[in-house]
Amino acid sequence: MLFSVFQVNVFVEAFCALFSLVGIFCIGMFAQPAQRSAHWYRRSVSLMFVFNMVCAVSDAVAGICRGQLTTTGWYGTHVGNALSYASLFLLSGAFTSYLCARLEDDGELGRWSAVVWAVCAVGISLTLSGLFYIIDPATNLYHRTQYFWVSQALGLGVEFGNLIVLIAKRKAISRATFITMVMYILLPAASLVAQMYVYGLSLTQMATTAGLMILFIDLQTFLAQNMAEQQEALAEQERQLTDSRVQIMVSQIQPHFLYNTLDAIYYLCGKDAIRAREAISRFSDYLRANLRSLRTTTPVPFATELDHVKNYLELEQMSSDDTINFVLDVQTTNFMLPALSLQPLVENAVKHGVTKQLNGGTITLRTRELNDCFEVTVEDDGVGFDPEAALNDGRPHVGMQNVRQRLDSMCGGKLVVSSEPGKGTKAVVTIPRKA
Repeated sequence: MLFSVFQVNVFVEAFCALFSLVGIFCIGMFAQPAQRSAHWYRRSVSLMFVFNMVCAVSDAVAGICRGQLTTTGWYGTHVGNALSYASLFLLSGAFTSYLCARLEDDGELGRWSAVVWAVCAVGISLTLSGLFYIIDPATNLYHRTQYFWVSQALGLGVEFGNLIVLIAKRKAISRATFITMVMYILLPAASLVAQMYVYGLSLTQMATTAGLMILFIDLQTFLAQNMAEQQEALAEQERQLTDSRVQIMVSQIQPHFLYNTLDAIYYLCGKDAIRAREAISRFSDYLRANLRSLRTTTPVPFATELDHVKNYLELEQMSSDDTINFVLDVQTTNFMLPALSLQPLVENAVKHGVTKQLNGGTITLRTRELNDCFEVTVEDDGVGFDPEAALNDGRPHVGMQNVRQRLDSMCGGKLVVSSEPGKGTKAVVTIPRKA
């Protein structure tokens, strides 16, 4: 016989420990940003690898030290056997927690996990009490007691309960993951039964390591799918952001505005060529700014947005026979805000405020710097409106919704609009200072 049972067992346990170490390294080395649940799954399986490695090393040390009548041999045998049993119980608890998490715990599974950890605590306590085995002080050899079967029964009870939970909640996971979980449960369960009749080889250790191999592959597959889903979600968010910017741009280039502006330029071409060229230049800058906003995904300087608003107001003023007046009270420009977030407010003041009056009106744009934020105010002395009625008019108000969403998501800003019929409208934008 080339190798004894003892040598084979030590070799197998060394392999199990090495595989567990590699598993821990791989989970940590190739970790990718993921959802919080995925991080929990990764940590749970890493913990299972740790317990499996401790179990393998402890059992190997205990096997090597058995029969050695030295202080080192005594401690190695006693501590090694105790850690081996305790690690197997802890491994059962860790797998149950992982199983419950993957099955989308709804409260009931949390109670089952607590029960399993309580069983594990009982098993460890009974191990330390010497119920399952004894070590002969005269020979320093390990011997099972007549109650060894209790340790196996506790493990089988946990595995049987996990199997019932898995079958009951199988719709929460994929078919491949279900098969993987079943295999992980059945392999150790079968080894626990066989271990009662086999002495010398750690069948439970072998079966658990084989199950961990399969579980590790399933985890990597799950994490890859999780990452792909996150990338798809990010791509969808980017598409929605692009659609939002397109909607804003289109909403700012309304046909009536284009027609009125072109008509005004046409009229000026025969009356005032210099002013016509200036109007064409402003109109070109206005359109260019709208198109540029499609490629802008970060906040822009306020000065850039202010130039765009000036171009818009100049064009509106030109096409309305100068019935629109505007006042700029700009005390600060040292802040950023989303592109095309100010122009919709000014346009609303023009379209729904001052142009509704026979003699037009005045739009005032002011900025100021406060202790914790920057404040931008767009105010008009137009016809105003009833805010409560506006909320229930059945219109989508896409422009205002987009402004609010982009202010919040891009710079943590807020928009508050107040109005009163006959007294005009005020829109206040607050941009928090950066920490």
